[in-house]
Amino acid sequence: QVLNNGFCFVIALNRKIFHHVGERIGRHIRGSRRQAIIDKFKSGASVYRLHSQYHEQRSKNEKKGFNYDSTGKSKKVFKKIKAEATVESLLSPDVTLGILQLHDKLADEINNDGIITGALQVVQFRPFCTVAFTEASIRLYDAIVSHPETVLSWDATGGIIKNTALNSRQCLYYELTVSHPNVVNEDTLIPLTFMLSESQTLLTITNWLTTFKESYKKVSSVRTYIESSILRIPLRSKMTILQFSWFSFITFQIFPHKKDSFPRPAVILSDRAQIFLQAALRIYNDENYQQFLARAYRIVTNQAIQDDLFKTIIHACLSHFMFDMRKRINKYLPEDIREFAMWCMALLVNTGKWNEMKENWRLMCRVFINYSTNETLDFKQSYSILLSRINHITNDPNTSTAIHQSRE
Repeated sequence: QVLNNGFCFVIALNRKIFHHVGERIGRHIRGSRRQAIIDKFKSGASVYRLHSQYHEQRSKNEKKGFNYDSTGKSKKVFKKIKAEATVESLLSPDVTLGILQLHDKLADEINNDGIITGALQVVQFRPFCTVAFTEASIRLYDAIVSHPETVLSWDATGGIIKNTALNSRQCLYYELTVSHPNVVNEDTLIPLTFMLSESQTLLTITNWLTTFKESYKKVSSVRTYIESSILRIPLRSKMTILQFSWFSFITFQIFPHKKDSFPRPAVILSDRAQIFLQAALRIYNDENYQQFLARAYRIVTNQAIQDDLFKTIIHACLSHFMFDMRKRINKYLPEDIREFAMWCMALLVNTGKWNEMKENWRLMCRVFINYSTNETLDFKQSYSILLSRINHITNDPNTSTAIHQSRE
């Protein structure tokens, strides 16, 4: 009888080997076990979560004997394995060549017979800039951006891209996202397009959105030539035919209701960065910052013309604003009035009329200038009016949450 397919395993035991109590012992993770971990990293697993998962699977005897065969002696083992997984997933060790190969690969794999192929639509290297979006994201944008409940938001971060060369410039990750209460949860953001760029200028941001805008126009009206002399087209197809001698010219109106215009959102949210504010005004409203301030003044003074009310609202994130106010208030005001000062800032944010804004500001000046002499009649009256107005906004969940988060 042949056992183990004819293989024989010899196990050597040395009972004279002892380990100090508390010393971590772990064999090297090799072969199929290492490859299984690599595959999980390629699927998007993080070092912390995967290491915790393997750690929880250790038996009582392994924990009692300080046996770390399944996890390695520290998380550094899993970090090294993840680095190997990253190297294996690279198309080329050279970054420039790898990005070019990725561009061609995605063009073949994503919508290769569509209007907008691939995902990387712009690739440049000096300065480095990559813009990514797909035809599917353009169609999603068209489907929901014009709804009044839709909110566009964009942000930038430097924590995603790591510089490998000491002399390289910082590369930021920009992302434009959309949220809609009937499509996703309130806190869920759907990415539409992103950009990696070394240049942090208004021109760069504007060119990014302009690229997305021009691609939208390509999708909105597609033209194709068909060799035919007689065509039967159903009425529901929304097509226009120009008959020539040997060829027919057909225009497919993918978004016939848009009339080749770029739909604008009701609100676009940002963290108050000037390049985001100015780029949004330029792309969606075709106005500069001075024109925006003039339009805003007409609105709050009840002098708005019809066009003023239909343009995109550039909205600064309330949490960012309140956090910025918290830092200034903590720096200049004593602790006993800081919370009251935060609610005064919230009152200004929730004021929509210019006369009310001036009145609230006047009350705040009277209160804080005379706070050390708080026995005066003027102080007591102003303080009482401010408190009554603040009480009307204390039940607003967004304001309360923003003030609470600013404490952290």
